[in-house]
Amino acid sequence: EYYGRRPDVPRSLCLIELDTGIGGSFIKNGRLFAGDSSRGMELGHLVIRPGGPLCKCGNQGCLEAIAGEHGIRQRIADMIAGKVTTELRTTDFSLDNFIELVSRRDRAAQLLASEICDAIANAVTVVVTLLNPGAVVFAGRLSGLGDMLLDTVKRALNVNCFYGAIEHLKVEISPQDEFASAVGAALMTRRRELLPGEPLWF
Repeated sequence: EYYGRRPDVPRSLCLIELDTGIGGSFIKNGRLFAGDSSRGMELGHLVIRPGGPLCKCGNQGCLEAIAGEHGIRQRIADMIAGKVTTELRTTDFSLDNFIELVSRRDRAAQLLASEICDAIANAVTVVVTLLNPGAVVFAGRLSGLGDMLLDTVKRALNVNCFYGAIEHLKVEISPQDEFASAVGAALMTRRRELLPGEPLWF
């Protein structure tokens, strides 16, 4: 993601992966932040709804328990048990099918997508408040929510963050293809082999 923006890379960039699980990464001035024990940017396990649904990590109300694939599947099961009219199913479920039903205006899918976008937006406001990045970029299959996701996040940022933190902030969907993660891993490996023990710079 960072290399793909050369030569006009922002000074800092936060990438949020929205897929089976939810994770994040942060680069500032070319340096990748990992944390002292390489557990930094575990955005999927930010507790954004205390007392909310149980996450696989054991906590309640994690972002991933609401907006990750397992959490979405559980929410669909609850809807079906409540006799909600929808084409959503837990059998043969996929995030791609969920996105398709949202675009086809399945009412239950749209309501669920709205809940998911709200949860993601709450997490992003924390990230922006703490890190003040120049760009927030969404990747993964749930980024297929497109304008619904971007509009929800931008509204939350406008309400909850200092103007100076969002005045020039770019909030975007990643233009990268499905091989981006492999390319990034190769670049990191090359860096480690060429300069072992050095911080990760791009």
